[in-house]
Amino acid sequence: MGSPSIIKSPFFNIAFVIGTMQLSKRINWDDPDTLFFARVGYYSAQVLVMVMAYMLMHLIKKRNGNKNKLEKEHWIVVEEGKRRKRMERIMKSYPCIYDVFIYNSDTRPLRYVPQAAPSLTNPTPAEGEAVTTTNVEYDVSQVKQFIQSTMSSILMISAMHWYFKFTQPLVLQSILPIKNLLTHKVALIHLWGDAPEGDLKRPFKTESPFAALLGGAGADSSAESSSTAEPVDDGHAKKE
Repeated sequence: MGSPSIIKSPFFNIAFVIGTMQLSKRINWDDPDTLFFARVGYYSAQVLVMVMAYMLMHLIKKRNGNKNKLEKEHWIVVEEGKRRKRMERIMKSYPCIYDVFIYNSDTRPLRYVPQAAPSLTNPTPAEGEAVTTTNVEYDVSQVKQFIQSTMSSILMISAMHWYFKFTQPLVLQSILPIKNLLTHKVALIHLWGDAPEGDLKRPFKTESPFAALLGGAGADSSAESSSTAEPVDDGHAKKE
């Protein structure tokens, strides 16, 4: 399938933010009913995005679990990064058809050196120690970071609204987290079916501090440098 190119366009992201901010200025915030529904909509959206994030993690783990059942299922080997298509069970009456199965790229080792996200006070943060993980564990960790970022945003927006009486951010922050999740790099791979190459190659590039505001793929904290992916010997080989 693949994600629509417009949702990844920075111009669309900027227009989306500006348009939502202009819409919030036209709302009558002095109306108690309007303020009540805005609060309900905001916190309902946060609950929804958290549920969607956990469902995305479950999807990643479930797909990985299904791919490990190599002895019971017949799979077709396809190039890494392309969509994997499950074959129909091979009929015993066709011995010329080889029993083949997929190479589980989600369990391939992933070695990289994480780098903290740049900030205004530290634009070039130092690299950390090398990390060895797998693609599926890396994707799950990225979704967990998105959840943590969302929770921090909820606390900040709640303080701005209830303590400082800001109301306009409720509209933007009711929509932006859901959009950010759907355009997260992990979601682009597992939900939209984009190939994990280019900007979606693991480990993901470190995003700027304003990437989430402009519709970036969440708080990706892994650097692109010093990364390798090595195959795992699953004890099977294609029959010839």
